[in-house]
Amino acid sequence: MRFVVLTLLLGLFVGRATADRSPRKPSAPVEVRVESKAVAGGYEVRLVAIPTRDVPAIELTLAGKQLAFGPTTAGQRRELVTTVSVRAGEGLDVVGSARADGRNRAELVRVGKVQQRAAKPSTVYTLRDGRQIREAR
Repeated sequence: MRFVVLTLLLGLFVGRATADRSPRKPSAPVEVRVESKAVAGGYEVRLVAIPTRDVPAIELTLAGKQLAFGPTTAGQRRELVTTVSVRAGEGLDVVGSARADGRNRAELVRVGKVQQRAAKPSTVYTLRDGRQIREAR
């Protein structure tokens, strides 16, 4: 009888310990946002990074430019601003990222003309009864 009770208690303890674990992958302790607005000569692109907890250092990268900050407290806003040149009628994807505690978080923004998506290739199959179906992957 003691063995059964001990087994049940152990099962409850182990079940509770595994239920507390987060199924998400570890990520950088920072929220990242990339904004853009049109200016003379292109677009002004702004990377905003806000740590979710105190970090010893934070490094921002935007369109090939880097800026490093020292100790940053949770909720403290860090920014990197740059101007990106885009030819008339064209567009460009700009990546901004923040690195903190050995992890990286990135965000993407499109400046200029919106990129057209290519149609998905499809295959047409004819069923035995003569009906045709189209499959796109």
